[in-house]
Amino acid sequence: MWDGYVADGELVLTYSSKDGEEGYPGTFQARITFRLTCKNELVVDYVGMTSKSTPVNMALNMFFNLAGQNTGESELMNHSIMVNAEEYMAIKEPERRPVGLIKNVHRTCLDLRVPRLLKKAFPIVPGFGYNHTFKLLKGKERKAFNLAAR
Repeated sequence: MWDGYVADGELVLTYSSKDGEEGYPGTFQARITFRLTCKNELVVDYVGMTSKSTPVNMALNMFFNLAGQNTGESELMNHSIMVNAEEYMAIKEPERRPVGLIKNVHRTCLDLRVPRLLKKAFPIVPGFGYNHTFKLLKGKERKAFNLAAR
């Protein structure tokens, strides 16, 4: 269970996972801070620390319908998705837990290197949809920002 509090206009959520919880080694401490800037930007900061080597995926599962309020699922399905990744971490359904295997996206429903409409991508994804960890491609220059997704 996450604990939360408000401090200096920010929402702070904290979580502590004990060694062995859900089968993962190490004690894990997480803190996520949400703040709204004066420019109406939502900033989300993540901090995580673990006592042992263990997989960590601090994913923000917030969903936005960029088609606008009250437009419905049909307009949402006209959004396109693209992920700059050639590999992903295999998961076990229905728990959606990583199995420690890295697989190639080529010729799979997870090959999103070229933008695709959600209405064409979703029907071919088994299980619970796109809830996978992708290994993003790195840019050639360390100081350059890398395209992750759009």
